[in-house]
Amino acid sequence: SRIIFLFSLSLSLSLSLSLSLSLSLSLSLSLSLYHCRSLAGLKAFTGLEELVVDNNLLGNDLQLPRLPTLHTLTLNKNQLTDIEALLEHLAEATPSLQYLSLLGNEACPNQLVSLDKDEDDYQRYRYFVLHKLPTLKFLDTRKVCKTEQQEAEARGAFMKVVKPKSSDMVAPGDPKSESSSTLYTPLPRGSRDGKNHKGLRHPPEDTRRSCEVDLPGARGSWCCRVQSDQSQTPPGVSWIDHAIHQQNDSATVSL
Repeated sequence: SRIIFLFSLSLSLSLSLSLSLSLSLSLSLSLSLYHCRSLAGLKAFTGLEELVVDNNLLGNDLQLPRLPTLHTLTLNKNQLTDIEALLEHLAEATPSLQYLSLLGNEACPNQLVSLDKDEDDYQRYRYFVLHKLPTLKFLDTRKVCKTEQQEAEARGAFMKVVKPKSSDMVAPGDPKSESSSTLYTPLPRGSRDGKNHKGLRHPPEDTRRSCEVDLPGARGSWCCRVQSDQSQTPPGVSWIDHAIHQQNDSATVSL
């Protein structure tokens, strides 16, 4: 029994040592297609040089342990949308990074994620990434050339694509859209509703004016009340004169 115990102890120590060595000496790790949502378990792989985590469910809450020797990282086809936060985290956690691929993420604007994106959008993205991670020598599928690196140093900080806030984007038919549009209508308050529009012959009450005037007649002057729409009075003409002389329904003359 003592021999069996010593053999088991020796085997256990051997396996533990082998596992420790494999963890400490591991240089490359692939976790593609594992539906990963977190990479917290990588704390045991601080000696990694290459990490492949394509086709997973990694989002903007991605947190990597400090991997000082990691030079290759591929995060293709995940759920990354905030490019600035991701790059700031990588700059701190992976200071030796030289190869990075983010294809298939919304954070990487190209036609793989949206047909609305074009080469100009992608090039601005490259300048911004290279500005944040100046040690990169290869980004996505293309090598970083010297001219591109110089342009990133000069203008990369201004190449971030800022998406409009959802609160600023109002869909057609939204009550906010209707309320905001009424602030700019040139129509009078009573005429803003197209279904209840009264036309020019029936203007809002606040544009009508009336008064009593003495009009000469064959048997002497007589008093009457005139009413007219002030908004229809021609320039340089008194609205009273216009009310007296106009021959349509917008003015009334009564005893």
